[in-house]
Amino acid sequence: MKKMIIGLIVLMSASLFAQSTETYLELLRSDIKAKKKTVIAEAMNLNDLQSEKFWPIYREFEFEWDKLADTRVGIIKEYAAHYDKLTDEKADELIQKSYELDEDKLDVGKKYYEKVKDVLGAKQAGKFMQIITRLNMLIDIQIAAELPLIPVDSTTTSSGNK
Repeated sequence: MKKMIIGLIVLMSASLFAQSTETYLELLRSDIKAKKKTVIAEAMNLNDLQSEKFWPIYREFEFEWDKLADTRVGIIKEYAAHYDKLTDEKADELIQKSYELDEDKLDVGKKYYEKVKDVLGAKQAGKFMQIITRLNMLIDIQIAAELPLIPVDSTTTSSGNK
């Protein structure tokens, strides 16, 4: 499993500066998705009966998670489009959308923890959520490392007024 995670990190470590946003997003959706499933399969170590119950739930989870990823992509694209002329209002709007997305991700995680728990028990469901959380953290770290911080004019006061 460690080798798979290291491979995932290496795959994600290619610089975004040399890639367009679209290229990067396609990378996340194809290579990362395939590697993610392999890591999950290896780490979960399910027998045939457990696999029969787990993988349909996982496919449902991925479908819902992909919708959340689309929302995230939209927020990132909106940030990129407004980066050079970002106002306080737009910054606040984007942060609020990010908070809503985080809440939606938590809701999906809770929902699928319960679904997996119902068929495999709490330990296996917990293990699944640990794996998903770790893989998503790797993706989050890469995205965070490549996104520039919000530009702030040094003449802006703490209240946001000039």
